Amino acid sequence: MKSIRYRTISFLLVSLFFINIVSGYYIYRDTQDEVEELFDAQQAQIARTIDQLITDTEISDRQTTSIIKVPNIVEQKDHNTLGHHYEKKIAYQIWDLQGNLLLMSENAPLHPLSATAPGYSRTEYGNESWYIFALYSNSTKNWIYTAQKSEVRDELIELITRDQLISMLAVSVLIILVVIIGVMLGTRPITILSREIASRDGNNLEVIAISMSKELLPIQRGVNRLLERIDATLKQEKSFNADLSHELRTPLASIKVHAQNIELKESLSDEGRLSITRMSRGIDNMSKTIEQLLLLNSIDANKRDLLQEEIGLYDLAKEVITLLPVDIHKKNDIELTGKNTFTVGNRALMSTLLRNLIENASKYSEKGSPIVVNTAETEKNAVIEVIDSGPGMTQEQKENSVTRHYRVSDTQNYGSGIGLSIVKKIVDLHSGSFAFVDKEDVAGLIARVYMEKINTTA
Repeated sequence: MKSIRYRTISFLLVSLFFINIVSGYYIYRDTQDEVEELFDAQQAQIARTIDQLITDTEISDRQTTSIIKVPNIVEQKDHNTLGHHYEKKIAYQIWDLQGNLLLMSENAPLHPLSATAPGYSRTEYGNESWYIFALYSNSTKNWIYTAQKSEVRDELIELITRDQLISMLAVSVLIILVVIIGVMLGTRPITILSREIASRDGNNLEVIAISMSKELLPIQRGVNRLLERIDATLKQEKSFNADLSHELRTPLASIKVHAQNIELKESLSDEGRLSITRMSRGIDNMSKTIEQLLLLNSIDANKRDLLQEEIGLYDLAKEVITLLPVDIHKKNDIELTGKNTFTVGNRALMSTLLRNLIENASKYSEKGSPIVVNTAETEKNAVIEVIDSGPGMTQEQKENSVTRHYRVSDTQNYGSGIGLSIVKKIVDLHSGSFAFVDKEDVAGLIARVYMEKINTTA
């Protein structure tokens, strides 16, 4: 999901973009209208000036056309003393009522610039477009025409519009910078609060005591109340687990001691001895279930900063196999292969992981079938595998096997169904990966764990 900062800046930038487009359009249209009005007024003023001048002369009595020279001024940035190069783009004519051309500028055509109708018009001649103003002089009975090339107006409109748009663009850039800086500064308290919340975990549940803006105070207070409740709940849970561990282990140990004492009596019948043996196994299973439940709960509250031990997987596997219950060694032949590849983690948790995988493999394997524990490595990972010769699992069973209290086989009447759930928790805690893979061509299953590999001189 996009951040508030990103959405705010994006909205403001897009809005500013469209505002500039609309403003630029109206600036161009308004500039065009104003420039055309200015030049229209100028043409009319020139025509009236010419009318006033010819009223005081005898130009109407001339039999030949007077042509006013237009200087050939080279275009340059600044005006010079001779005039301006735009003079070539302005023309005028004076016609009498008999159709005689009395006076004209050198760059004007020999035919009338406009029809004999007063006012403004536009015409094309010489492959160019001209704006015309026609004025009838009542005093001299002549038609006066002033003309201006359209490119003069277009160029001026372009220059004015360009200057305005450049100014608007410069202002927009400054506005964008101010908006970005303003949004960054305005949302900084949100960033600080987010960082403080992200730093809270099971090992750090302190309330957030930094100064917040008025809008964020309700969020800060709500988070602090939540942190306080979580802290109280975790403390209560730890106390409960400690009490539960003591209250359950002590009576079970006492029951097992009494069962062993009864078993040692010589007067005990074979049937009674069998019952005591079954009772001892039940006590062992119950003790193991309690240990697994307590371990699973501790993993939920554990953190990665406790995983600092360097572990040789081959050495670890060798140690775990040695400490396996005698029943597993009697049922299956446990073989260790591979090399001593190293990872970083919690040795006790990794021992539990491997033991659970071996016990799970033994549970679903036939008596006398081998179980192979193999340690290996890839370019980036340390790998540990537990390979059995059991019936394997379907894809659905593989996906559900790490769910708490799920049992692959309904025929198994022992175990708590949380062994593989603990394996998955330990793997996740170590940022590793875990999967079941079918053996090729033969029956059996491979439980494969990938951990991050480290290089060591050991």
